[in-house]
Amino acid sequence: MLLAAIAGALIAVVWLAPMEALDASAEGVAWMERQLTPSAQAVATIALATVGLLGLVIAWARRTALGRPVALPAGGRITVTEIARRLEQLIEEGADVRRAEVRVDNLHRRGLRVSSRIHVGPQANLTGAIQSVSEAAELLLHGHLLVRLSSPPSVELHFDELDLRSGQVHDQRTSAAHR
Repeated sequence: MLLAAIAGALIAVVWLAPMEALDASAEGVAWMERQLTPSAQAVATIALATVGLLGLVIAWARRTALGRPVALPAGGRITVTEIARRLEQLIEEGADVRRAEVRVDNLHRRGLRVSSRIHVGPQANLTGAIQSVSEAAELLLHGHLLVRLSSPPSVELHFDELDLRSGQVHDQRTSAAHR
């Protein structure tokens, strides 16, 4: 974009003030001839190489960012936060799930990585709650968006403990991870 803007500005200068542009170009070439020393060439080379490498790093970082929108096969793009929000809604429709938190990372050619944290009640069917995450991801990503997962969704399960002797729910939180 920057290169296109500079080229457009130079085209405008050439058409609007051709003599001034030629004079400025001649002065620039004369200045460069006066500055042409080995140490100046080394400094210019290092500075230009640094700027070029910085540009490559920035471009690479933008292309490979985990939060980059997902290109859909049918055309268009969708953000990873929108996919996560839709997955949370689908997962929370499950009978045993009280609350779901989902993170989606775009691994680009490898697919999407889904990580979830679900909160269930003390009497919940834990296996069913974990399967509901996989089913929701399959339905949304494969069925509707036509994108693939890089691996099965990871599920971090949070639940209240149930004291079977008294039937009381303890306020402690316990966590179990499933992959």
